[in-house]
Amino acid sequence: MDSISIYEDAARLLANSDENGYWSYALYNQGIRVASNRVLDYITGDSANQTLPISYSTQKAKDFISSLITKYSAVISSGVIQKPSDYYHYDNLFILSLKNQTGCSDDGTSCEEDDVVEEIVQTPVEMLDGQQFYVRAQTYIKGLKPSPKKPICKMIGNTIEFLPKELGSCTLEYIRYPIYGTINTTIDPIYYEIVADPTTSIDNEFGEWARELLLYYLVQGFSTQISQQSLYQMNEASGKK
Repeated sequence: MDSISIYEDAARLLANSDENGYWSYALYNQGIRVASNRVLDYITGDSANQTLPISYSTQKAKDFISSLITKYSAVISSGVIQKPSDYYHYDNLFILSLKNQTGCSDDGTSCEEDDVVEEIVQTPVEMLDGQQFYVRAQTYIKGLKPSPKKPICKMIGNTIEFLPKELGSCTLEYIRYPIYGTINTTIDPIYYEIVADPTTSIDNEFGEWARELLLYYLVQGFSTQISQQSLYQMNEASGKK
């Protein structure tokens, strides 16, 4: 979505509001990051946005952010991988392994040795919270004990920890943060004013479907900032009397 058009739409909305303040390109570049994150939180949360974000509460939400789902492959070292730097939310996680497929018939009556083919097998990993992970790690119940066929994991800070630890490599499917969009400026050659440069500005990654939400959060954020500044100035003036 064109960043400059979003800025101009927000400027028109602010011009018709009761707020007094200068809506600059710098404020837009700050505000669009917050607004984009709030849109992402809203889309991946429940309809009332009263609980922690949960992926795909509806198929519509899933379609909206499908372009942000990214695959990340990593080698599991000592039972741990690092999360990607643009990680926002978990979606799926698989352990990768190779399985030799022979040329044997289903009943095993005939085999051709030259027909052996290596197939990549994806084994789903069960994501648990810390307490569940600890219980499963200590259990003696065979069906619940972590194994290469039933691996488990948990998140700790910027890492994901696995059991069992010797699992090879994995593929993490996750929702990443969007490209926020930035307005870069240049000097108008005629009026010598600072203007937006469409050739170097970066578009926001969200589609047109997110325009109204982005505008809502942009205007709300700017209005809150102006109100807080006005209150601060009033407090300062009162304190000097």
